[in-house]
Amino acid sequence: MKPLLNTIAALCAVSVLTTGSAWAQTDAAKPGTTTTQAGTDTKKQFTGKLVKGAEILGANIFNQKADDLGEISDLLLDENTGNISHAVLDLGTNLVAVPYKHVKQSEKDTKGYVVDVDKTKLDGAPNFAKNAWPNFDDAWMEKSYSYYGLTGKKGVKLVRLSKVHGSKLFDQMGNHLGEIKNTLVHLNSGKVAYGVVSLNTPVVGDKQTTVPFKLIRQSKEATPGYVVNVDKAKLTNAVYFDANSWPDYNDYGWNDRTYGYYGADPYWTTPGGY
Repeated sequence: MKPLLNTIAALCAVSVLTTGSAWAQTDAAKPGTTTTQAGTDTKKQFTGKLVKGAEILGANIFNQKADDLGEISDLLLDENTGNISHAVLDLGTNLVAVPYKHVKQSEKDTKGYVVDVDKTKLDGAPNFAKNAWPNFDDAWMEKSYSYYGLTGKKGVKLVRLSKVHGSKLFDQMGNHLGEIKNTLVHLNSGKVAYGVVSLNTPVVGDKQTTVPFKLIRQSKEATPGYVVNVDKAKLTNAVYFDANSWPDYNDYGWNDRTYGYYGADPYWTTPGGY
């Protein structure tokens, strides 16, 4: 009788362990439920904060003396790297593109951003009309950066962040999935960390979810828009939220779980910034 009881106890223990493992795997299938293994090694690299891209556009811009200069008209995104290269400033008559490294969020009570370039230099900077945006090629990049004493990068693919917002989203087969509603930008590095997307499916309704931006690239097909390197089932099963009830996207655990869900290297562990 005793051997039989021992056998039953052993089988129960195996069952509990197996069930617990299955639950853990189920929880890990969605971001927001468990921490990835990478989290134990990368938390100390998680610094700075994320801001909604749409909230940067139109924000006030000040100089270091707190003089109101105008506003941030747009941001230029290098799609080859996922980094912001310039902030395009509306200083009145024309637009001036300033390397992003010269723009920081204001630490004053006044909300907005500060450009650490003196007014005289800004007044003499290369500029363009609001209705005549230039072709952001390597020549333009070199001219822009050299004015500020920097070396321009080669092989850039610059697009306006405002044009990314609202773009159609496709899968790799060219099927229309939904739309890029917004982005999340890491202020310290200028790296675009996430695309905030909605899907054309009744399963998620009008809710939104975040996808590591490194998995989103501009479509090379004739149809304008962006392609996400994630299958629809995985996107559908991700954690969604209401447009007026965002998650705490500056929480380390949330970021770690989200990147873990998609199997992508966290943005805070890879080099970035111009």
